[in-house]
Amino acid sequence: MELYSPCSSVAWLRTYPENTTLSKTDTSKVTMHSSSHGWTEVCSAVITSQTVEDSGMYYCVVVQGKFAHIGNGSRVIVKDPTVSPVVEVISPVSYSSSVVPLQCLVTGVLQTQVDVYWIIDGQQVVGHTRWTHSENTEFIINQLMLSAAEWQSRPACVCVVEYGREVFNKTLQQPGRVFCTGQLDHFTH
Repeated sequence: MELYSPCSSVAWLRTYPENTTLSKTDTSKVTMHSSSHGWTEVCSAVITSQTVEDSGMYYCVVVQGKFAHIGNGSRVIVKDPTVSPVVEVISPVSYSSSVVPLQCLVTGVLQTQVDVYWIIDGQQVVGHTRWTHSENTEFIINQLMLSAAEWQSRPACVCVVEYGREVFNKTLQQPGRVFCTGQLDHFTH
């Protein structure tokens, strides 16, 4: 959507998924820029002195009279080059219900910096992701519930963590399957 408004009517909002809030960005950290191209003016924002904590979803908002138009959002990832996510996959040793929970735990990075999903027998499955913390450690948990019948068919289960342009895979080893237990593969796009 193109809107014709001066850049002074543009604001940038950031979401905070850990407490489900949306707030205007700190003007001391965000510098607005505008450039004209013929009849249009392009409004952009630059995060100055960015830190890993600045990672997140940012939305451009244009105010016109009584209306606010919100953009689709831009995901910003600020990486610490010395840090990589640590990925652990947990499955039950035994189960007694009709569903079997699989969990992928990711530490060392912020929730806003990663996408976590599963590949089950070659098919991408999203699962349920949540952020939590314990004793000075923040971690992301992605949980997937398989039916007992699916689990008994011994599917290939891989947790995939996308961190910027890097992809980390952790394969879940079930008894009786033939691949390496807990193998962590790392790829760069």
